[in-house]
Amino acid sequence: MSNAIRIKKRAAGGAEGAPAALRSSEIAFNEQDLTLYYGFGDDGSANATSIIAVAGSGSFVTLNTTQTISGDKTFTGNVDLTGATATASTQAPGTNDTTIATTAFVTAAITADDDYVDPLTTDGDIVIRSGGTTTRLGIGTEGQVLTVSSGLPVWADTANAGSLSIGADGAFSGSVDLDSQTLSIVGGTGITTSGTGQTITVTLDDTAVTATNYGTAASKTVSFTVDQQGRLTAASEQDISITSDQVSDLGTTLGDFVSKTALGTETMAGSLVISGDLTVSGTTTTINTENVLVEDQNIVLGNVTTPTDLTANGGGITVLGATDKTFAWVNATDSWTSSEHLDLADTKEYRLNGTTVLGYNGTTKILDNVEIDGGTF
Repeated sequence: MSNAIRIKKRAAGGAEGAPAALRSSEIAFNEQDLTLYYGFGDDGSANATSIIAVAGSGSFVTLNTTQTISGDKTFTGNVDLTGATATASTQAPGTNDTTIATTAFVTAAITADDDYVDPLTTDGDIVIRSGGTTTRLGIGTEGQVLTVSSGLPVWADTANAGSLSIGADGAFSGSVDLDSQTLSIVGGTGITTSGTGQTITVTLDDTAVTATNYGTAASKTVSFTVDQQGRLTAASEQDISITSDQVSDLGTTLGDFVSKTALGTETMAGSLVISGDLTVSGTTTTINTENVLVEDQNIVLGNVTTPTDLTANGGGITVLGATDKTFAWVNATDSWTSSEHLDLADTKEYRLNGTTVLGYNGTTKILDNVEIDGGTF
C-alpha cells in the first residue's frame, strides 16, 4: 500500500480566507474560496511570519503563453494595455449600458439613417436626440438662456429684467423682477425682489438642519463569574480516611520465627516461606534485593475497589536516574506516555493493528501504509 499525504484544509461550507496561522512552509487549501495558502517566512520557532495566497480556482495564469480565461472577473486599479490590442464583440445598435463600445459600434451609431450626420462645426453646438433622430442645436445668441419647450431644449430671450450679483464673500445682492416666475437659489443671503405673484425658493447650505434624533435602545448586559479554576461553581472536596482492623497476634501463627511488638520495626534472620496469601497494609513497601522474580505473567497496578481512568492516571513504571524515567498512563491524553525515546532494534517494526507502518531493512527506514493528514483550520 502506498502512502497518502493530505494537506491542511477548510471544508466547503466554512469561512472564506486564510488560516489564522501556519507553520513555516506549510500549505493549506480553503474549499470555500478555492484558494491555496502558503506559510511564508520563519519567526525563529518554525512559525510562518505571513500567510500568502499562491493559487486559486482554475488554471494558473502564465506570463508568456496564450490562454483562455472564462468567468466573470473584477479588476481594481488601472489596466495598462500599452502595446496590446483589445478586441470585443460589437453590441447591438441602441445598447445603452456599461458595456465597452467597439469602433464598429461607434461608427454604426453615428452613420445610421435615423441618427445625426451633420458634424458639429461651431463651438458651443449641442447634440439633441428626439424620436429616434439626433440633431444639432446651434449656439444661442448673447443674452439668451437655454430652456425647455415641448420636452426639448431651446434657446429663449430673457423675459425679465433685473440684476443679481455675488459679492466676494459669496453673498447674493441686487434685485430681479420675477413676474410670477419661480427662482431657486442654493446658498447665499440678502436677496431683494420686485414684481407681483412671485415665488422664491432659497436653500442655504449653512442653514441649520434639525436631524431626527433616534433613541438608542438600552443595552442589556449578561455577566457571569468563574472561580480561579475556570469553574462556574467550586467543586467541594472531602477527605477520605480508611481504617483497618487490628492485626491479630502473629505469634500464634508464625511461632518462634517472628517476634511482634505493638510499635517499632521487626527484623528476622534467614528466609521466610509463607504457604498462604500475604497481605501487607501500609504506605510503602520497600524491597532491597537485586532481582524480583514473579511467576505470574501479569502485574496488576491500581488495584482499588472501584477502578476508573482517573484512578489509573499516572500509573506505570518509574526508573530513578539523574531524572526520573517514566512510562505511565496519562488520562488527559488517553494514552501511555514515555518520558524517554523509544529505540527498536533494526530487525523490529512499528505496527498498528498488526500492519507495519515503520520498518528498517538494514539500510533504509521505510514508511508504509500511512496517510498523513494535515487536519483542518
